[in-house]
Amino acid sequence: DSISTFEDEIPAGYFTYYPRGDVSSKEKTWWYQLTEKLGYNLLVNDSCSGSFVSEFVGNYTDVYRYYASGDERVDALQKDSIKPDIVIIHMGTNDFSHSVANSTFAKNYEIMIQKILAKYDDVKIYVCLLPANNYDEKYIPIRVQNNGTIKEIAYKYNLGVIDLNNVLTPKNKDTQIYAGSHPNALGMKNMANYIYEQLKDFAK
Repeated sequence: DSISTFEDEIPAGYFTYYPRGDVSSKEKTWWYQLTEKLGYNLLVNDSCSGSFVSEFVGNYTDVYRYYASGDERVDALQKDSIKPDIVIIHMGTNDFSHSVANSTFAKNYEIMIQKILAKYDDVKIYVCLLPANNYDEKYIPIRVQNNGTIKEIAYKYNLGVIDLNNVLTPKNKDTQIYAGSHPNALGMKNMANYIYEQLKDFAK
C-alpha cells in the first residue's frame, strides 16, 4: 500500500501518512479491520506512504528508494523467516498521479509480481484496482489504463482482483476520501468490508 500507512505499524524508515483526520488509531484502518474480521494474523504491513510501483528517477524525496518492484519491499514481506500466505497489493496511485507512463508502470508491476511469486512459495496474491479519487480529472485516463494493466497481469499470473472502484466511487469520493486519495474512517470501513467479501472463502 502507498496511501493508508500508519505510524509504527510499518518497517522502520518507511514513510507514514496516518494518524490523520478521523483515522486516529490503527483500529480504523482497512487492513486492521480486515484481518480482525477474517481472523488472520497480519505478518507485515509492508506499506510506504508516497511510494511508487515503478523505479522512477526524479526529485521527489527519499521515498524513491522504496519502490514496490524493488528487492527491499519484496524482501520485507516476510518476518523472522516466516513467509506470507496472502499478499494484498494496493499500489499504483502515485504512479498515475505523477504521470508515470503506462508502459513503465506495466513493466514494473509485472516485475513486482514475478519477484513475489519467486520468493514466496504457494503465496496467494490479490491485487487492488485503483479507485476514484479527488485528483484533477486529467489523471483519470492513465488511472483507467493502469487498471487495465493490473487486470491483464492478474489474468496472466492467476491473481485475485479486488475492484475498489466498487467502494470508492465518483459519487461518494467526496465523503470517503480526503487529501486526494486517502480514505477517511468511513472509507476505510467500507474498504475492509468489501475486501472481506472477496477473501472470506479463502479464509476457510
